[in-house]
Amino acid sequence: MIEKSLNLEDGARVFAEIYSEHKVNKRKYIDIIKESISTKESYNECVKCNMTDWNLFENPQFEDLNKWIEKVVNECARSMYRYTDDFKIKESWGLIYKKNDFAKSHTHFPYTFSFAYFLSTHQNHPPLVFDKVYPELIQIKPTEGTLVIFPSYVHHFVPSNTEDCERIVISGNLN
Repeated sequence: MIEKSLNLEDGARVFAEIYSEHKVNKRKYIDIIKESISTKESYNECVKCNMTDWNLFENPQFEDLNKWIEKVVNECARSMYRYTDDFKIKESWGLIYKKNDFAKSHTHFPYTFSFAYFLSTHQNHPPLVFDKVYPELIQIKPTEGTLVIFPSYVHHFVPSNTEDCERIVISGNLN
């Protein structure tokens, strides 16, 4: 497991883990997300890209991925924060960033943990950026198959995508 300090007073950390079943399930997950894109014109004021509804985790095709995410989050919570409760996914959604799409700085409060799972990325796609942290921004380069876990109260954003190819992510929250 990869760990990066956010340099916050409370010792917040960002964790990353690679999903071993990524290549096996990538195409299936992408197809489901593309079929599930919301038709709402402005689904979210922070995220300016195509997005599914918040209930992607309820799709039975994501059961194995959801179990793995919960396992990794609970391992992180126990090892770093000494939590003993089991965290469960409460919502998740798919995001498709096309050229010029982005996400403004935001948090996922009041949830406890949040995640981004990079399904489809290109080497020049913009990073996931944690801002309002000291002493400098922390940037996580998107790498296919990587799950990034972070405390939900931490501000983060995605700069504008300058590539013509799509960046596809599953994001979610746990309590």
